[in-house]
Amino acid sequence: MLGLRKINPLVRAIGTVGAIAALVGGVTFALNTSNTVALTPNDLTTATASLGIGAGTSCPTSNTSTTGLQDPSLAPGGSTSVPFCLDNTGGVPLVVSVSIPQDLTTSTAAQDTTLTITCPIEGTLSTTLSNWSNGASFAFPNQLPFSTGNVDNCTATAALSTSYTGSGGEAIQAFSINFTGTQPTTP
Repeated sequence: MLGLRKINPLVRAIGTVGAIAALVGGVTFALNTSNTVALTPNDLTTATASLGIGAGTSCPTSNTSTTGLQDPSLAPGGSTSVPFCLDNTGGVPLVVSVSIPQDLTTSTAAQDTTLTITCPIEGTLSTTLSNWSNGASFAFPNQLPFSTGNVDNCTATAALSTSYTGSGGEAIQAFSINFTGTQPTTP
């Protein structure tokens, strides 16, 4: 075994300084390291976004459709309405948007017919049928909450302009009014 005195003094000095540096570093790390804490238990369940529709005020429901506007003789200046209800059957508030997937832009009557959808909780949306068509989507200004019993009793009204000059008997093709509920995005 090699004696400590036989090792080069410079190597001994470097070894001693290195050992002291390692010891000081270890002590400093130990003094600057906190204990471990935990956020526990974590139990998460995902929420669902789900919207139901019902005729008149027959909500809550999980229906996916109900009868819409019907009027075989809508006259200029006249209107027709249908009551319906929207029910948030999921577990999160919903931003409800409305669209008509069919193309109604070629119909003069659709260009002169205003569709107004009024829901006391969510608000009111109103524009011509031709603006609603081709999947154009308009969102209500307010969200539909998800608490039990929070049903919105709405009305859809189609009103033909008094300035409509088309020929009598012009039928607007059958169309659907689609309501889509999505979870609001958070910033």
